[in-house]
Amino acid sequence: MKKIGKTPSSKVLDFEVGKCNEKLAKKMNLNVGDKIYIFTRLRLADDEPMMVETSYVPYDSFPGLTRKELEEHAMYDIFTKKYNVRFTYAEETFQSVLTREDEADLLNYSKGLPSMVIERITYENRNVIEYAKGIVRGENLKFLRINGGGTKTDFLVIDDKGKVLAYTSMPTCHYIQTSLDNFESVIRNGIEKSIKVD
Repeated sequence: MKKIGKTPSSKVLDFEVGKCNEKLAKKMNLNVGDKIYIFTRLRLADDEPMMVETSYVPYDSFPGLTRKELEEHAMYDIFTKKYNVRFTYAEETFQSVLTREDEADLLNYSKGLPSMVIERITYENRNVIEYAKGIVRGENLKFLRINGGGTKTDFLVIDDKGKVLAYTSMPTCHYIQTSLDNFESVIRNGIEKSIKVD
């Protein structure tokens, strides 16, 4: 976000230590009942709500992780600097949905309008570091990838006028770009886009 003059920030809405259910265990290569961190963040750019994202992180991989750390530092910075994690690849799925009322309230959006769910699994070799699921408001969305040559890559969601509607930052991987024009018709048809980055 800084590369295009935007100031990114996050608000931690919820933080807890829970247990892995069957669905999460399958996605994260864990056992049912394993401890995980579960936290939800509101992602902002220039203090505008862009995305609501819930992350599920293996407890044993990040002992001592706190809500305060996530409020003060970027998550991937914590993972790499404090825990020496090295990301190797990630998988992302993009799916069109209609915005629920609770999501709309957080995003300053309207219930029932098009949004996009971004589901991501991030790996260190074959170990899942994070499973995340977030929702982005959707008005004629396009995805733009910016690789600054470092360890992280910014993915921006922009409208047809170039306004940034949402963003996410993830480990730098090979080049990937996708765009969804006329998002209203896309969501009505229930089209799903799946991308694997490795």
